[in-house]
Formats: sequence, structure tokens, C-alpha cells
Amino acid sequence: MRTHPLYRIYKIVRMAVVFFIEIFWFQKRHKIWDEETEKAWNRLMEKQAETYKDTAIQLGGLLIKLGQFLSARADLLPRVFIDKLEGLVDHVPPLPWEAAKETLEKEWERPYEEILHKISENPVASASIGEVYRGTLHSGEEVAVKIQRRDIEKIMHIDFKAIRIVVWLMKHLTAFGKKIHLDGLYRELVKVTKHELDFKKELDNGNFFRNGFAENEAVYIPEFYKQYSSKKVLVMEWIEGTKVTNQSFLQQQGIDPKRLANAVVDCFIKQFLDMGKFHADPHSGNVFVQKNGRLVLIDFGMVSGIEKKDISSITELIAGLVFEDYGKVFEALEDLGFLLPSANERELEESIKMILDVYMHHGDREVDNELMEDMLREITAVMHRQPIQLPSEFAFLGRAVSVLVGLLYSIDPDIDFLESARPSINKWVEADKDTFQTSPLDYAKDWAKPLVQIPALTRDYLKAPYRQMDWDREKQRDHYTHDLFVSGKRYAAGLFFLGIIGVFISLFFRRAGLTLGCACFSGLSLIFYTIMAFKHLRWIQHLNQRR
Repeated sequence: MRTHPLYRIYKIVRMAVVFFIEIFWFQKRHKIWDEETEKAWNRLMEKQAETYKDTAIQLGGLLIKLGQFLSARADLLPRVFIDKLEGLVDHVPPLPWEAAKETLEKEWERPYEEILHKISENPVASASIGEVYRGTLHSGEEVAVKIQRRDIEKIMHIDFKAIRIVVWLMKHLTAFGKKIHLDGLYRELVKVTKHELDFKKELDNGNFFRNGFAENEAVYIPEFYKQYSSKKVLVMEWIEGTKVTNQSFLQQQGIDPKRLANAVVDCFIKQFLDMGKFHADPHSGNVFVQKNGRLVLIDFGMVSGIEKKDISSITELIAGLVFEDYGKVFEALEDLGFLLPSANERELEESIKMILDVYMHHGDREVDNELMEDMLREITAVMHRQPIQLPSEFAFLGRAVSVLVGLLYSIDPDIDFLESARPSINKWVEADKDTFQTSPLDYAKDWAKPLVQIPALTRDYLKAPYRQMDWDREKQRDHYTHDLFVSGKRYAAGLFFLGIIGVFISLFFRRAGLTLGCACFSGLSLIFYTIMAFKHLRWIQHLNQRR
């Protein structure tokens, strides 16, 4: 049943529809967002993430890959959902050896013994698209043999249809689907996944990085055996090493974690800034370290790049961050598609300024926990208020950076990212004199920063009194509106109790007409109170959203 089209489409679409209904019903039942509502929301997200994870492990295929894709989309999904998806790739069950052997011999068009002297019947690694076996050629060279899972291409095509239905439902039935570019995300997922289904593309990617790091003694890329590789089989050099996060190995070999983390930073900055392509899945299973401290990169199925048209905007973004020109940062983010036209420039500039001021002028180790928590709460609130999105073309860049940051913290918990990246950034600035007219980054920052900041500081200084007047006027208007609602409810409640007293008095004197009149008066007062209370509640919700 796992490979039956209708069954797979039914399971995936049904799961999505149940998720939509649960979220819709939650929003209907929770009108005010407070601490209890947030706890309930997190419980719902954890439950849905567990359901997704169980379904992905059961069905395999695109759901595993989509889980990897979503696990880096903090702009789309809550943190509790993402946390549950981490490690999903590690739960992929291996296929029987006979299935892998059948694919291997079909691709080679001969018994595998004619090429391999021996091969392990148990995979050393098992993923959603392929499994890796350790083998030995007749010439004595040890190799890693990656074999595509049986029927995986057929399964992926079925799943693409199911996900397409889910995307259509999200666009037409949910508010969330109208806020983000779902079609672009879907196209990016299809493009990258289809590349992963063709091991010839992975071989080309591997050779690209092997050539790019050929003169770099700190990084090694395995050799690929093109004569034995095909669309569904990839043969490469077997490399001895261990995960870069293996602290006991680092201690045994006398490898300094700080130097190793810096080497990883250098390796990936070279990819981001120089090579035009980058390894989009740099988790610890794909980044090894050898006894001599040399890095080894493997698995080039998920590789992405930055378009040339975006290079200048990225340069402007970096220049704005370096010179603390927050208006330039805002413009660069807008040009790159991170901000929609309705974004509030003033609020976002203030948020960017706050984050950088805390990090650049206080130092990450000097910031107390309470200040950091307040800052994170404010950033989260701004991201929910503002139309911020991660463009689909940067989806895998965001994922790569997110995974890379986690990897670096696992190697060196005390890493300072700015200090680690500074040497590589300096080299890049030196090489790009057309953009940065001053050469060393520190020189540019120390001497050019005051000059660059003068227009922005002057503008902020001139605007400050008007902003304060606007805020004061807004606060006075909110206080007046709140007092109006409270007074209305107080008068309605007083009239209601006055009517009730009238009913008791009229009953005592046995005046039926007066009793009926007082009861109607009391009922109308109650209705008026209910209307005022409802409007007051709606106004408070609107005020919270606006703030």
C-alpha cells in the first residue's frame, strides 16, 4: 500500500486537512492570545508535528525530504513544530539487501561481483532517497556505494501530486496560504528534490567542490568513480573519519575545537561568497574530521546557489551591517524579497538597530539573560506584525545557515561568529574593491562609520519629537476609548440592577403592568451591557494586535 498512488495521496491530503481544521477550530475557541493560549497552541503544534513525523516514517518518500525542508523554516513554522522534526532523517528504515542488489545490477547491467570484490549487505547510512554501502573494488580501493531506493522516483512523483493538492487547499482555504508565496516554495522543493533523484547531478556537484577545494589543504572532497556511476548508483572514494561534533575523538587526537570551528566557517564562507554554490545540508553526518584535523565534505545531493542578480543586494546588505546604516539594510532586504511592500520601514529599522547594538556594542557574553529574552520577544512580535518572508530562492540558503550554526555550536559552544568570520570577510572585502572602496574591514568600520551615520542620526533626531507626539496622541485616544467602554458598561449594569429592584418592588405591591415594564427595562439594559462588553473585547484584541 505504501506505493499505491491513491493510498499515499489520501494519507497526505487527509493529514493536511485535519491540521487545517484543528488550527481553524483553535482560532475560533481562543480569541485572546495570553500565556494559557500560547501553551495550548504549543501543545497542538507538538501533537501535529508528532503526527507528521509518524506519517513520514511510515510513508517515506517526499514527506521525509519535506520535513528536512520545513525544519529550517522558522519564518513559517513555530519552534516547537520544528524541534519535533529534527532528526527525522535519522529514522528512515533501511530496505532489504535484495532490493538494493536488484537496483545495482540493473544499473550496471551485470552481476555486481564483476565490479566489486565485496560489499556490505547492511547499509552504513540510510536516507529518504538512497542508502550507502561499503565495498571494495577488485583493484583493492575501498569505496562507498550509494544506491537509490527502489521505486523512490515513482513515489516522489505521487507525493508531488499530493503536496500540490495541499498547496491548493492552503491557498484557497487558509489565511496563512495567502501570506506566503506557496507556489515558489513548491517549485523550489520540486527542483532540489528532482536533482537529488539524479545521482549524475550529485557526481557533477561533487566534482565541482573537489575542484574548488583542490588547493585547500584544510578541506578534502572524496574522489568520484564516474565509470561506475549512473542515475541511480553513485560510487565514490571511501573516507575514514568521524563526525566533527565527536568531542571525545577531538580530545583523543588533540584537535582544538575552536580552530576546527573556524575552519568550518572558512569552508562555508568560501562557498557562499566565492564559489557561487554551497552545500545545503551541512549536518554532522555530512561533515567529517580526520585524525590530522582535515575536514571532509560528503553528500552533494542537496546543493544550491545564489543568483548573480542578488549578489549586489547581498553586498549592500553586508555594507549596511558593517557601517550600521539600517536604512540600507532595510532596502537590501526589500530588494532581495524578504520584505513585502507593506512593511513598516521605521519599525524594522529600529528592530535591526536594537539587535546589532546589543551584539556589537555589548558583546554576546555581556548581555544578561533577561535583556536577551526581552529582545527575542520583541523580535518575535515584530516578525508576526510585519510582512516578513523568506523568498523561495533563499529557502535552502536559510536552511544551510541554520544547520551550520547548530553544527558550529556543537563543535565549539563558545564560538564568536563575527570573530570567526572576520578573516574570510576581510579577504572578500579586499578582493571586491569596486564595492568597498576601503580595504580592511576594521579600518572601514572605525573611520567610515561616523560619516555614514550622520544622515541617519540627523534624520532620527529630527523625527524623534514628532514620533513622541504621535505616540502620546495615540495613547490618549486609547485611554479615552477604554474609559468610554468602561463607563458604558457601568451605566448598563446600574440600569439592569435598577430594573431588577423595580421588579421586586412592583411584585410586592402587585402591580403586574409595572412588573412587566421593569423586566423589559432590565432585559434591554442587559442586552446593552452585552453589546458593550463584546465591542470592548474586540477593541482590546485589535489593540493587542496593533501593539
